[in-house]
Amino acid sequence: MSEETPRPDPAPSHEHVHVDIPDDELPEDLRPTDDNPLAKGLPPGEGVPDLLEAGKHATEDDEDDQAAERQA
Repeated sequence: MSEETPRPDPAPSHEHVHVDIPDDELPEDLRPTDDNPLAKGLPPGEGVPDLLEAGKHATEDDEDDQAAERQA
């Protein structure tokens, strides 16, 4: 009986691999529906940079919006 020397695992790859999974193969709680709008894809023409640049900064809150609406 011969013993084989274990080989170390290859170094992990740091490359991003994109995998598409059809909605019907996702678990039901991850499928895009009106109850789960975050699972829906981005609207056509909108990308991640658009999401990062839009919205409120950490120092803003809803009270700022309500005060601005009352003044308008």
